[in-house]
Amino acid sequence: MKKMLTISLSLLLCSSAFADMGDRGGRRGPFPGNGGYGNDQLRVCLQDLDFTRTQLQICQRSQVDQRELDRLRFENDNLRKENLALRDRLDQASRDHDRDHRDPRDPRDSSLGFFSYAGCKDFQGGIDLKLISEATGSMQLEAEFLAKQKLAARFSCSFGISTVKTEEIRTNVENSFCLAGCKDFQGNVDLKFVLSGKGRNKTEAEFNAVKAVGSSFRCNYGIKVQACQ
Repeated sequence: MKKMLTISLSLLLCSSAFADMGDRGGRRGPFPGNGGYGNDQLRVCLQDLDFTRTQLQICQRSQVDQRELDRLRFENDNLRKENLALRDRLDQASRDHDRDHRDPRDPRDSSLGFFSYAGCKDFQGGIDLKLISEATGSMQLEAEFLAKQKLAARFSCSFGISTVKTEEIRTNVENSFCLAGCKDFQGNVDLKFVLSGKGRNKTEAEFNAVKAVGSSFRCNYGIKVQACQ
């Protein structure tokens, strides 16, 4: 806006100069008594007019460029939104395809139920892994209930019972492996008392490792899972 006002002012000044020359009789040469001031003024005005025209062209191009930039930004925003919507549709289509093409005969594509294990709480509210029991069920709630029921039948838990972990069983192959061991007085795994366990999922492998340690060692400071894979 400031640049357009400058251009308009330059055009107005040149118009005034031409008008002034016209008032003096239309003579293009020096005026009497002014030392050629009219010609000098005209020359400066023409130079300013040429510069003004150049600035006007630059200003017009800038306005066009800005409009083009705004248009491109608008199109880019629309394309980005369309891309996000397309990605969401592709993700949903992939999930629908996986659901519709599951083979119930393939153990990787069918649920074999849930494995859960529970343990007695200690006086601090943690789980005493020396006192645990496991169960499987067709549903998560069933597996957890059966594990707690089995634990209550085997042990007298003075501070209550809690579910340790529950996980879906997707295969009959024991493809998970865990290590567990007795804790030392600092709460770390004592590597002299470490045993392993395998299972159809990590929860079952973890339970088997913990159970092996509890059956083989007298862990004065409790049992701790070291790692699973």
